[in-house]
Amino acid sequence: MADIGPPVRLLIILNDDNSVRLELRNGIPNSMEELIEEVNNSCGLEGYIRLQYKDTDFGNTFVNLTSTHAIKDLTVIKVV
Repeated sequence: MADIGPPVRLLIILNDDNSVRLELRNGIPNSMEELIEEVNNSCGLEGYIRLQYKDTDFGNTFVNLTSTHAIKDLTVIKVV
């Protein structure tokens, strides 16, 4: 479970015409497994998913998310 931190708002892109605003009230989860579980539960998804985030260091290109340390408030995450 996440350490209690400030709420974080994420934009979860499910496909080209479907996205969901996700608010993590307790802050960013400590592990990718916890984040994936939050996304699955909030978006009604099942099974294996991979997450990518918009990396501002690389011109807002989507790159694979391997750690929750890359997430901050208003991060855009894409479900692949």
